[in-house]
Amino acid sequence: MIIRMCLAPVLALTLTACDMPAPAAAPLTGEALRDRLSGQALDLSMPVDGMDPVPVRIALRTDGTAVLSVAAPDGRTGIQQQRWAVSGDLLCVIDPDEVETGGDCIAIALDGDHVTTRETRADGSVEVMTGRITPL
Repeated sequence: MIIRMCLAPVLALTLTACDMPAPAAAPLTGEALRDRLSGQALDLSMPVDGMDPVPVRIALRTDGTAVLSVAAPDGRTGIQQQRWAVSGDLLCVIDPDEVETGGDCIAIALDGDHVTTRETRADGSVEVMTGRITPL
């Protein structure tokens, strides 16, 4: 009886600690984000007005090259080879002919193997793509 009474506060504290949600991981940026993305593929779903989402794959090779493939609604697949870099929480894909512009950059957030990208367009609208990150 005495043992139960002594352990009751400890057990209550332990159970309370187990019920608490784990703290959210800090978003990856800079070198940590680059390390996480290098050698990975982003398989994303791009929304298209009035149509089914279009699959997009961005293969981020360890040598700094990126292979982008987009499956068009008509069944054709467009493939481009570019360079990639990270700036803060942005993934930038750079066309070899446009190095001076810094490329097209999208904000990227990772949660386990889930990825969400956000790109603010020139008209102020925001395009969001979601998908998974997998090893190449």
